[in-house]
Amino acid sequence: MRQAARPGRREAGAEAIDVVPAPLPAPGLGTPRRMRAGFAILVAGVIAALVPLAGIGAYAALEANRGHRAETEARLMEVARTIAAALDAELKLRIGLARFLSSLAAFDDLGEASGEELQRLFRRVQDSSASLGGANLAAWIALGPTETPRRIVSTLQPFARLDAPVSIPAAEEVIRRAAATRMPAVGRPFESVATGNTGLLIAYPVLRNEVVVAVLTISLRQSEVQAVLGAQALPQGVMAGVLHRGGQLLARVPEVHIGETVRPAVTGAIGAAPSGSFRGQTIDGQAVVVAFTALHLAGDYVIGVAAPVAVVEAAWIRARTLLAIGGAAALALTALALLLSGGAWRSTRGLVQNQDAWLNIALDKTGLATWESDQATGRAVWSPRHFDLLGYPRVPGGQVPAAMWWEAVHPEDRALVRQQWRASDGHPDGLLRLTYRIIRRHDGQVRWCESIGRFVAPGRLAGVIMDVTELRRQEEERLLLAREVDHRSKNLLAVVQAMVSMTRADSVAGLRAALSQRILSLAKTHTLLARNRWMGSTVREVAENELRAHGDALRLRGAEVALRAGAVQPLAMALHELSTNALKYGALSVPGGMVTLDWHRGAESLVLEWVEEGGPPAQAPATSGFGSRMIARVLAQLGGGIEFDWRAEGLRAVIAMPLDRIAPGGSDEPADAVALDGGAA
Repeated sequence: MRQAARPGRREAGAEAIDVVPAPLPAPGLGTPRRMRAGFAILVAGVIAALVPLAGIGAYAALEANRGHRAETEARLMEVARTIAAALDAELKLRIGLARFLSSLAAFDDLGEASGEELQRLFRRVQDSSASLGGANLAAWIALGPTETPRRIVSTLQPFARLDAPVSIPAAEEVIRRAAATRMPAVGRPFESVATGNTGLLIAYPVLRNEVVVAVLTISLRQSEVQAVLGAQALPQGVMAGVLHRGGQLLARVPEVHIGETVRPAVTGAIGAAPSGSFRGQTIDGQAVVVAFTALHLAGDYVIGVAAPVAVVEAAWIRARTLLAIGGAAALALTALALLLSGGAWRSTRGLVQNQDAWLNIALDKTGLATWESDQATGRAVWSPRHFDLLGYPRVPGGQVPAAMWWEAVHPEDRALVRQQWRASDGHPDGLLRLTYRIIRRHDGQVRWCESIGRFVAPGRLAGVIMDVTELRRQEEERLLLAREVDHRSKNLLAVVQAMVSMTRADSVAGLRAALSQRILSLAKTHTLLARNRWMGSTVREVAENELRAHGDALRLRGAEVALRAGAVQPLAMALHELSTNALKYGALSVPGGMVTLDWHRGAESLVLEWVEEGGPPAQAPATSGFGSRMIARVLAQLGGGIEFDWRAEGLRAVIAMPLDRIAPGGSDEPADAVALDGGAA
């Protein structure tokens, strides 16, 4: 018998030839056609698993990006409104001063006014100019439609009976506009021929029997506008500017391109709108996000605050890049695994998990976590960041009972969550939006969260969750700032009411002058607090703000001492009364007089020493006047007091205030309203 051939060999005559055996079908896969069909089913299944996750990730990134842009624009708008409030306060100060000057008797019959009357008017105008730090003031007549306005009084030169026609078109335009409308007007930016300063004019019509008899103009220099901008604490990289709607840039931080004209696209985007936001380019071509708001008292001027687009979107570009890389890498790995495995379901599931890991990396960069919940089984699947957000230890695979989320929801917010859930049933996009607090399980910390989800299958929800505690805190700060402004405004009106009721004078003109100066002092302090976002100030800043008009006749000496907001106004009022007394009767009433304000911080109190030298001999008053009573009252509300020493060489006054009542972070906040002669202010 012939021997059986060995596997892999066959006989051919006397020779045996090696051959390769035919391959056997792979177990469980069947024919090549069935293998291709199974592979296609696996690919379809993987794609079906990837698409919802990629969609959720893309939607979450889009929502977070949109929210970030809206938050950025809101922050820029808040800065713009703060600057606008400070500039409006400067305009209001000048308009209030012009209103006071317009009531003077010299304007009753200006054409027939004597030289003495005009000289008295000139002195009042000079005093008002000094109170504004040397602003240019002038009075104009001949205001008919065909007449050229003529200047009769001006602080630009010593007193003389003037009759000088207006020479600057921008000045003539605002004077004519104020005369025609019988309303205060603010002019275009221009350069003064006399001083070489760039700025703008505020024009105020003087009315007698409903007829405009003169127009008062007060300058606001470009340097003063720039100082208001420079006092703002702008975030890093943020720019701010004051822009006339005609396109001219009046002031800017950083200080470049001032006086130049912005791009037409910028003026077109602003148009006549009172406020808004847009994307544009700076004069030097940088792409920026801009928020703008118009001045309340000068609608032709807008405050623009801009942040570079590259800075705003840097974080989101990184997050989107990671998301795209993660998705592409996950798809590539899935395809490779399918090719190598020939459709092994175990490998496919592993790659889906890898895709989840890539997606979680991308979502972590945006502060988002993902979740899925099956209502039929009561089970949920969380991303690792979801566990961290709620304060639970991470579970491999992320599968947990859905009730674990409900246990983390703050008990006081559970009724609100149910209400929001019911309200989402009719959402046109099928979105579920929930905003609520949680109590973190591992440390008991309370955080605000927002969940966004939608049904991806009957009874199965998928979505994202994010921590919005910081956004809520910022919103609360904005509301707190609004309430603070309302509170301070009411207190300011109360103080003004008390001043009006208690101020005494020998004549109507004297009463007007006393009230005007005190109200101007209050307005300057109010502007200082607004500029500091109602966070308080320092002793030096308050003193410089109140006493800067006295120039070299006043010396300030002392270290930086911070004051809480409630202590700023009382101290400013006390310094105003001391300087007013010195200007009328003391060292500031004569040339060469000098006042020194020295302060130091002790262990428990702040001590300020006011010393006058070179003036008339000081004499103690026979009776206590309104000014001294008011100083005592306002300081008493801070727990402090004042001692007067009427020396022959000049008044010496010592103010002492306890630190726990005036320093930031002290004890009870003192009342801002001032009670005068026992009356509630």
